[in-house]
This record gives sequence, structure tokens and C-alpha cells, in this order.
Amino acid sequence: MPFVWSEKVWGGGRLQMALWLGLPASALFGLIEFLSGWASPIGAVAWAIWFALLYGVLMTRRLRRDWRGAYDLPPRDRVAVLRAVRRGEDVGEPRLAPAVVDLADAFRRGRERDHRYRWALWLFAGVLLCLALHDSLAGSTRSAVLWGALACLWALLLAWLPRRWVRTVARAERAESLARRTLSDGLR
Repeated sequence: MPFVWSEKVWGGGRLQMALWLGLPASALFGLIEFLSGWASPIGAVAWAIWFALLYGVLMTRRLRRDWRGAYDLPPRDRVAVLRAVRRGEDVGEPRLAPAVVDLADAFRRGRERDHRYRWALWLFAGVLLCLALHDSLAGSTRSAVLWGALACLWALLLAWLPRRWVRTVARAERAESLARRTLSDGLR
């Protein structure tokens, strides 16, 4: 989930976060709706707007639950903590060390949650493949190619995701150990 932990997403308030999460997802959703032939251009736009609202709000709520202390920090500090954790570096300010520990823990919990629900992601790839097979037999060629391509892209994403999470969590743990060292040095 590299995009949801980007600095642009966390650099502002709740509305900005919902927009940064919802708009790209809805553009993709609307494009799929249009290319699959399930909706007219106006219908695809209507579905995309509905999806942007739903996805943006739900993902914002979930991410805020994952990193509960995020909105106790001003946006500039939130971005500094996020940058340090994603890169595995020292945050540079002792007052932000507890936030680094908190975010590193959120990354670990996210990886565990993704691992638990990995089966659902593979099930989704299977559904996409079934749609491709169905449309190749009974539907349009364009729709069959679309669903087949999406199934392949989804499978590639699922193959890439575990390695990405391992690197991300390793960097987060490195930043967390540096932050804990900063906290212990501050207590002396």
C-alpha cells in the first residue's frame, strides 16, 4: 500500500486525504466501467463519483484508525514522521520519536492484516479471471481482454506486494529502533 502512505495523502486534513485516496481509485473504476461496456460515459462518471466518495471516506477512516496519533500532529510533523518511517531514518526531532514508534507499529499491524486477508485478494483475481472467461465465450472481445488484463495485473500486484511489505516493515523497524534510542537517550 505505498500510495496510501504517501506524503501527499497525509499532508493535509481529512478532506484532502479523502480526495487523494478517492479520486485516483474512482478514475480507474470509471474507466473500467466504460471500457467493459457496462455503463455509458455519463453512467461511468456517475459511478466514478459515487465510488470516489465511498472509497475516499472509508479509506480515510481506516487509515486514521491505523495511525491514531496522526492528527495530534500538525501536517508538517506528520509528513516528517511518515518520511522517516518509510525511509528507515532518524526523524531528527526527539519530540516526534513517539509518533515514529506509533507509525511503525501501524505498519506492522497493516502487514499482519494484509497477510490474514490475502486469500480474499486472490479470490478477487479468480473472479476477474472468471469474468474474462465468461466474456470470451458469451460477451464482447473487448470486455474479455479488459477482464483478462485486470486479472493478470492483479496477480502481478499480489506477487509483488509481500516483498514490498517486507522492505517497508524493515525500514519502519529501523526507524523505530532509532526513535527508541532517541527516547532512551532523552531519559538519561
